[in-house]
Amino acid sequence: MIEIKRLAGIIMKATFTSALLLAALSGTMLVSAGQASAADLTGLDGTSTADFTVSTKTDPTDPTDPNGKLVLQAVPSFNYGEVKASDIYSGFNDKAATTAGDIKVSDTRTGSDNWQLTASMSPFAAGSSTLSGAALTLGATTSPIGANFAGATITDEGAGTIVAEGIGTLHGVNVFTMAPAASTLTLGANADAALADKAAYSADITWTLSSDGPTAPVVTP
Repeated sequence: MIEIKRLAGIIMKATFTSALLLAALSGTMLVSAGQASAADLTGLDGTSTADFTVSTKTDPTDPTDPNGKLVLQAVPSFNYGEVKASDIYSGFNDKAATTAGDIKVSDTRTGSDNWQLTASMSPFAAGSSTLSGAALTLGATTSPIGANFAGATITDEGAGTIVAEGIGTLHGVNVFTMAPAASTLTLGANADAALADKAAYSADITWTLSSDGPTAPVVTP
């Protein structure tokens, strides 16, 4: 079985990687009603005011979080089932995943700071046996609030690839659904691979969320 496991987290200004973060954040709206003063009352008529203050804090009583957060909430795992040894020796193209998942990026910050999500992948390995030439292609999709996931191919060469970029004027939770049929795996020829029956090969995907504006602190489970 070939399975890609996830290595998720957020990187704060591209320097820290944390464990998987699934903490939901939501904005809170505080509403207060004004009271009419004597000067506002004239006979049978009167005026008063109603106003509200928008709070982007997770907890309105927490003064340490005044500006909201940028958080990577979820990343997908991909499974590619069984692959014949002969296909590994010769290489194969565009094998569809049997399972995939969602990428979720929550942006509750004020202002209009953009964000960028990159991904890199390690080579497939099972114990001391390593395969080379892997490439994972992710199909394009759009989140309900408008941020685009243009589609990208991640390779096992180690360099990060941009997979999604946020639109600074749009806020909320971006959900990018990775359809299994559009999440395809290609593997170059590995004629010298030391294979064993039922060996399970896996690769780690590192997801990096960054922004010039404020991001969430590193969180461990």
